[in-house]
Amino acid sequence: MRPPEPPHGSTVWCGGGIRRGIAVALTVLLGLSSSVEAAAPASTTPPPPHPSIVVNSAQPLGSISPGLFARNQRYVDAGDGVLDLSTLASDPTIVPIRADVLAYARQAGITGLRFPGGSVGIAYNWKNGIGPVLRRPTCTNYAGAPSACYAYGIMEAMEFAEALGPQSVAWTEIVLSNTISAENAAEFVAFVNAPDDGSNPWAALRAEYGHPQPYGVHYWCIGNEVKPLKVYYPDATAWLNGYAQSGQTMWDGALNIMSAMKAVDPTIAVGSGWIVKNNDLFNALQGEGARFDFVDLHNLTNGHGSGATTATENYTTVRAAAGISTKTVALQDLINGAQYPSLQGMTVLSSEIDVGDVALRFSLSHALAEAVALNSFIANDLTLEEQTPFSALVSHPPAAARSEDLEWFPVAGGGEPPGDQYGDWVATAPSYTYQLYANYLGTQSVAAAITSAPTEKVGRSSVQTLYVTAALNARGSVLGLMVTNADLSASWSVPITVQGFSAATGTVEQVDGPDVTSVNTLAAPDTVGISALPGFSVPGSGVFTYTFPPHSITAIDLLAPLPPPGTISGAVTDSMTGSGIPGATVSDTAGSSTADGGGGYTLSDVPSGAYTVTASAPGYASLSVQAS
Repeated sequence: MRPPEPPHGSTVWCGGGIRRGIAVALTVLLGLSSSVEAAAPASTTPPPPHPSIVVNSAQPLGSISPGLFARNQRYVDAGDGVLDLSTLASDPTIVPIRADVLAYARQAGITGLRFPGGSVGIAYNWKNGIGPVLRRPTCTNYAGAPSACYAYGIMEAMEFAEALGPQSVAWTEIVLSNTISAENAAEFVAFVNAPDDGSNPWAALRAEYGHPQPYGVHYWCIGNEVKPLKVYYPDATAWLNGYAQSGQTMWDGALNIMSAMKAVDPTIAVGSGWIVKNNDLFNALQGEGARFDFVDLHNLTNGHGSGATTATENYTTVRAAAGISTKTVALQDLINGAQYPSLQGMTVLSSEIDVGDVALRFSLSHALAEAVALNSFIANDLTLEEQTPFSALVSHPPAAARSEDLEWFPVAGGGEPPGDQYGDWVATAPSYTYQLYANYLGTQSVAAAITSAPTEKVGRSSVQTLYVTAALNARGSVLGLMVTNADLSASWSVPITVQGFSAATGTVEQVDGPDVTSVNTLAAPDTVGISALPGFSVPGSGVFTYTFPPHSITAIDLLAPLPPPGTISGAVTDSMTGSGIPGATVSDTAGSSTADGGGGYTLSDVPSGAYTVTASAPGYASLSVQAS
């Protein structure tokens, strides 16, 4: 996106000097915006091709949430291999994140983490994951080998989140056990969020381990895919209150846990990962006259890895990706309706959204599906956390390796050093989808529609293969179009009509690869990547045609016309006497000028922007001021 456009005029006075000061007056005169008209289209208009796109920048949908780019990050096996193992000999209390992994994560635009994961996370004991790393307990991984599963603890996860960016902790979610005690949950919140002011021993322990300031995690989820269990909670009401079928109290209950957590930090959002069936959780909450701050859904795709053809797998995954926001939107509408008055304001989030097929995981097909899913979320203005696994964006070849099957490093109690079993990392094809879309986080999504969208037949149903979403930056100077063509072989030459926005030029970036099965490997890390393509001029009519190649994701930034060049003028004066300084030199990056007999100067043909203007003269100290 472009920097803010400057005002059309400003005057700046500055004084001071070493021997005798220079005062500089600046008057900035910039021309008004004017549209750039391209050659008129031919007088004879051919029949509209199939398909076409219409974008209306005057019809806003909502702000594109940074939470779309949060990631599910599991604690097992050193956080799926993100830790810097070279630091272990010093037995640190916070193990650093690998520099290469962090660089890839930033490149992909990751904005937050989900810790300590889903199914593996509900068995996590957070107290085992703090303190000197080599003194933390070990556990058995999926392969049965000893694993330093607590090496990636809460402080490592927060170290990772903080390193991603200033807002990333705010978009981080912590998952608690389905049946964690209220006391343990409150202590967890205190360790993460309480101030170290002497009033809380858990906050003091966090400070002792190297982080005096509270982390400030906002989202806390009780349970992962919680569902009725015969012993502990036979239904949602029992789970909320902590009793079994017999009525005997078995645990503290989700509502009591939430109350204990908010007593420590009232600003947090507490929710549930309950599997909603027949609206059972919503009915139970309404019956209790209570609500969570959010409910967290898992929109996982089904039916993949079946050995079907590449075309079928690709199109089935795309179809699933296009529909994964439907359930979220429906539930959001439901809980904000008249049926559930006590639930008003409860948000529906989505996590563990994994649209990658087993056979095509990490491939360009996976990247296409991620783009289609993002388009769906943006078009529906969802406030959620879209969390595909972190390993889907930054992979450790071979791609088929499961990190749970590897023993990571020697731990207290013995074990042979296996070495760094993952070695180097590589950015996967889906990571470039997110890198492309990262430019639009925080911008305003606007209406964009495809008419006569192309489809492919899969079984008895049809799958749409061309998708679009659009966004307008805060200054209204850049309109972005993101178009995904998931077709295996067909290019589409699409007429695009832009309404409510005057564009002069367009710039293009594109994610593409040889075919939908393409993956990045250590030997060929750039098989799938982002290419900058030639720009183009936009006709004054706002209608242009662009050809989208097969299996591609294209970002087109339409740029509003820049104002014509202006002038910077003023006077250079003695700061003590106020007299003009003839012959003073005034310069900026666009040029220079010599002051006239009264100290006046003019810098002409200055492009729109911000400048540092410097005045100098013999016998005076130079002085620089800002002009825009």
